[in-house]
Amino acid sequence: MRAALLALGACCLAQVAFAQAPRDSAGVTVRRYPRGARAPAQWSTEKKPLLSIGGAEGIGPTEFTGVQGAMRASNGLVAVADGGANELRVFDARGAFVRTIGRKGSGPGEFDRLITFVRSGDTMFVVDNSARLNVYTSTEHSFASDRDRSSPT
Repeated sequence: MRAALLALGACCLAQVAFAQAPRDSAGVTVRRYPRGARAPAQWSTEKKPLLSIGGAEGIGPTEFTGVQGAMRASNGLVAVADGGANELRVFDARGAFVRTIGRKGSGPGEFDRLITFVRSGDTMFVVDNSARLNVYTSTEHSFASDRDRSSPT
């Protein structure tokens, strides 16, 4: 009798465990949590900036006229897309200027009014007014042009 109860209990426990981790038709585990199980995300900022580039005193490469976006790559480099100057500016982890990528124009690596800057991991996607997509990937010391998607390949 005791063995039958243990077997029945094990069977019920297996069903409960399966109910908590159902699988879809592809065998992927699907977990459901009740609403409110997790507190809403809260954003905060540091009192002191981690890095400061430009500002009212900016001159030369630290003077910006229409920032479209910025990113910090895993190697510490920071890229800033300046739509006013039609260029990307790369800075090291301390904020020192490293190099400029691109310029105004319609050739490879040039921008006809840089309008969109998006990042994914260490890759930058830059679109200009002519709908050209330029892709740049992070290298050890800078960013390398990966490809220009303005024309089909």
